[in-house]
Amino acid sequence: MRLTRYILGLLLTITLISVIAVSGLGCAEAENVLRVNLGGNPTSLDPQKTSSARDLSVAVQVFDGLIGFNQDLTLKPVVAREVPTTQNGGISQDGLVYTFKLREDVTWSDGEPVTAGDFVYSIRRLFATETRAPYRGVYYVIENAIPYRKGEVTAEEIGVSAPDDYTLEIRLTGATPSFLNRMALWAVYPLRQDVIETHGDDWASNPDSYIGNGPFILKEWVADDHITLEKNANYWGEQTRLDGVRYSMYEDAATEYLAYRSGELDISRIPVGTERTLTDSVELLTYSQLKTNALFFDCGEPPFDNEDLRRAFALAIDRAALVEDVQGGRGSVTYCWMPPGMPGYASGYQETTGNQYAFNPDKAKQMLADAGYPDGEGLPPITLVYSNVASNPTIAQFVQGQLSENLGINVDAVGVGQAVYWSRVFGEHDKWDLSYVSFSADYPDPDNWLPDFFETNGGYNGGIAQYSSEELDAKIADALAASGSDTILRLWKEAEKIMVEDAPAIFLFNDEMFVLVNERVQGITGTAMDLYIPGDLLLESIFLE
Repeated sequence: MRLTRYILGLLLTITLISVIAVSGLGCAEAENVLRVNLGGNPTSLDPQKTSSARDLSVAVQVFDGLIGFNQDLTLKPVVAREVPTTQNGGISQDGLVYTFKLREDVTWSDGEPVTAGDFVYSIRRLFATETRAPYRGVYYVIENAIPYRKGEVTAEEIGVSAPDDYTLEIRLTGATPSFLNRMALWAVYPLRQDVIETHGDDWASNPDSYIGNGPFILKEWVADDHITLEKNANYWGEQTRLDGVRYSMYEDAATEYLAYRSGELDISRIPVGTERTLTDSVELLTYSQLKTNALFFDCGEPPFDNEDLRRAFALAIDRAALVEDVQGGRGSVTYCWMPPGMPGYASGYQETTGNQYAFNPDKAKQMLADAGYPDGEGLPPITLVYSNVASNPTIAQFVQGQLSENLGINVDAVGVGQAVYWSRVFGEHDKWDLSYVSFSADYPDPDNWLPDFFETNGGYNGGIAQYSSEELDAKIADALAASGSDTILRLWKEAEKIMVEDAPAIFLFNDEMFVLVNERVQGITGTAMDLYIPGDLLLESIFLE
């Protein structure tokens, strides 16, 4: 009932607001500029210092990497002349050396040539302690990366070098089948050493120093209001048909929707609870995402170091009601971490893996008693932290209601701003019991999903779950060292089942892109790994009519 009143109130608010003038939402000049909403102020536009989809949705427009993804998530050459293979000599027979031959016509937005040395600098900077790069662990397979982090070798000894201006060589510590997928990510985009050393940490917030090699450049960043990109006149590749992109920063979904309806935005997410009213709209765009939404426990501290307590919570949440009643049918129920559409994951895997935690309030109550907290007696206060954007507040409210109704447990749900959320959940560990996390694939391989989040020394695990399993660590090591696609896939599935049994998180639903698009927007090329804006990995394909 409480949730229903919230949704009705939201719909009434949208209706009322739409018939009155709203300060700050005057008619913007549409021109040939794509107008979208970023959902909040970016924490950083430095492609090595962020893991936020919102931040990266902007940064990937300003930089081009060696290789990139096609719409079907196969790899394509970008700054590299071709994707390395063993057949073309780009990958050594033992899989330890990758050689990228660069195009010689690629330039920075100030006209300077992009060379292999720019990639060498970028990769060395990625591992520097002062960079604090959240994605550095993805590249620890590069020779001497870990010893460098430990201070045992110099930056020059990291396994990356430039034999000449247009040849980049990378040496690995072991064969890594997903390495080319990793090299398509923003963390290894080229960077300008002279610019960063001159401007320091401010280089990525100033249009004069935010120099990239992509199809757009930064024109303006007004904190908490908007960011404007414009076409890069010096772009070496095929020019975009857009003159620019304007990113608004409305955190509230209802305000974003209102801005769309009033002509301020070309694309809008849909306020939670209104999905079914728009399913027949000609403006609706939907497609699947490699994305999972989950509640992570703090497994390293009481009370959730207790596995039975975690299992009781997992059994007490009706995921089908969450998808149907809260999400308006958007997305699909899941009981595991890796989403449908991952290579090698046949239909049915996500429905059966972890289904021992299908909604069962009676079993949840018994498990709660088995954990030593009959009817919640003796349980300390529980805090759930979430980023206060989009539909997250409504989802948090639903979780509160489920745990209260089915276990008699009151949970304090705390919504925080984006910067605070990233600091609390993904940075230095702060006290909380549950965190609501949405994760989208960085690249389409199982090794992107388990190690960082659930391996004992995983890059995110220390800040989120603080979960540790020797059995899981050993299975992950086996999967990373294995050869042969069938063997590798089998080991990853076995690893996930070990983790799911321990319930370090409650896996809720797999999401989909579900947005309204103005009819003037054409050419959206969406992928299952889009960041925050539909089609943002291939934004240059969009044009306006």
